Amino acid sequence: MREIWAAILAAAAVGSSFTCSSGDPYPPVSADECREQGEACSSAEECCVAYPYDFCKKTACQNGICGFVIANKLTGDLRGDCIRHTCLADGSNGETSDPADLPDDGNPCTVDSCRDDVPFFPGTPRGPSPDEIGFCDGFHKIECITTADCEDTALLCSPGGKCISPWCANGAIDVDRGETDLDCGGACDPCPAGSRCSSGADCAEGVCRPGKTCFQARCDDGVKNGDETDVDCGVVACEALCGDGSGCQSGADCWSSVCLAGVCQAPRCGDGIWNGTEEGWDCGGPGCHPCE
Repeated sequence: MREIWAAILAAAAVGSSFTCSSGDPYPPVSADECREQGEACSSAEECCVAYPYDFCKKTACQNGICGFVIANKLTGDLRGDCIRHTCLADGSNGETSDPADLPDDGNPCTVDSCRDDVPFFPGTPRGPSPDEIGFCDGFHKIECITTADCEDTALLCSPGGKCISPWCANGAIDVDRGETDLDCGGACDPCPAGSRCSSGADCAEGVCRPGKTCFQARCDDGVKNGDETDVDCGVVACEALCGDGSGCQSGADCWSSVCLAGVCQAPRCGDGIWNGTEEGWDCGGPGCHPCE
């Protein structure tokens, strides 16, 4: 019995001596035993607070406690959506207002601006186009505002802003000259809905239905018309999203949620949007780093 107690006391003495002489109460631990935020530590390697691919935070051991520091300051990705990606105080990815991140709808007759952190496109004043090509009617590009704007002095400026021949405004249907209804169709102004037509080119909305009648714009007529940003799509006109390469005013019109210079862009890793084949915010899927 004395031999057993002696062995126990000897073992205890060895253990006590090891603990006191190590000088490190928190020796390195394996990855599966790493400490969480708020737990005691002696180095950052002992902690597992941030993920390896985290954009914003980096694991740190501060004052003997596991925590994190903001590792990066995210910058705007020039999406033109009036917001900027940033790192929040809790280390997460966030967004802040950025009126300088101006959108571009590709229309010279609108003002590219931000309102309440949302792209906003009011029309320019009626007059010469800002791109110095033609004129603006307050939203759309037109050829002329007055007859004096037509280079050919034999032409008139129509109500629709088109330089036309005088017979396009004579109050008659000149079928022999290509008109399909009263002072419209052919080389004259396009005709409003309900007018006679021979093809979509004769109609203001580009749709000439069977029966040879111009129709109002619809979201299933196969023509870009009305307020659509491309053929039968655009969130305002049709509540339908446009594909890559289609026209857009803002990211809200696109499947990818990215609109640059009036064109929907293909999803890509780094565009600041969870889109395409990604499994998270610019992560996962082909071409992106793994998501944690």
